[in-house]
Amino acid sequence: MPRRLPRILILGATAPPSPGLKALETAGRYLFEYLPDPPRVSAAGPAADAVLLPLPPEKASALEGLGWIETFKDRAPVVVLSAVADMNLYLSAMTAGAFDFLTQATAGEELTRVLDNAVRWRWRRAA
Repeated sequence: MPRRLPRILILGATAPPSPGLKALETAGRYLFEYLPDPPRVSAAGPAADAVLLPLPPEKASALEGLGWIETFKDRAPVVVLSAVADMNLYLSAMTAGAFDFLTQATAGEELTRVLDNAVRWRWRRAA
């Protein structure tokens, strides 16, 4: 019996999605669920194998968005996808408990590798 498709929860507004994310979605490698309004998530929240947190380009909004790492990190690994490469933002995300931090310019292959690692980590933890 083949394994199910990994379920990736994408938080916040992601329109238009990055080219790498678009390619992953059309490849059918993952089952993506978009959650445009994270505050409406209940304490149990939707089950996901990994969480993708795209951050807006404005630094103040991006720092505010990092607060969602704390909410989701105990349920699934959180991969941050930033619109800008910023060392302070990276350090803040990793300190908050992010599984990994990528920029939107990251190639699709690297995004796939990181999501696969996050899903494997989650599945091992759940076993």
